[in-house]
This record gives sequence, structure tokens and C-alpha cells, in this order.
Amino acid sequence: MVKFRQGLNPKIGDAVATMATNRPDDLNPEAWFEAAVRIDQAHATNTAFCASIQPVLAVPEVISTEVLPPPREIAEEPLATPRLQPQFPEILKV
Repeated sequence: MVKFRQGLNPKIGDAVATMATNRPDDLNPEAWFEAAVRIDQAHATNTAFCASIQPVLAVPEVISTEVLPPPREIAEEPLATPRLQPQFPEILKV
């Protein structure tokens, strides 16, 4: 009761008034009070949760000032040709 001594927060009142389900009857102040307490507790819980999360800082873009070496020339012919050896030469002997 002390929490709402100064009157119902308009945002909480709007949240209770626009509840999609289980909206309290306009002539039932006890039900309105219970709904207002639940919504206020949900807001407080959400605020505490959001305060406990550390914000993700943007990762700074690294701009390199190094100069890359020029590309190497590519040989036209391969320097070596690999020879394939059978994995099981004893099977291939007839």
C-alpha cells in the first residue's frame, strides 16, 4: 500500500488497463491493486536484469599501416610432378 501512496504510476495504470487477458474489472480496486503490484514487480525485475548485463562494446576496426610485400610471381610449369603410389601394392600383383 505504501508503494502507491502517491498514486498509481500512469504507465502501470495503462499496462493494467490494456491487459489482453485477466484484466481486472473496473469496479474491483483490489484486483487492480494486485495487477499493479505484479506489473510493478515485473518492471523492477526487468530493470535489475538489464542493469546486470554488461553492454557489448563495438569491436574497433583495426586499420593496419603495414605495407604488404608485392605478390610473388607464379611459375608457368610446376616445379615437380607428384607420383601416385598404390596404397596396397600386394593386392595389385597378379
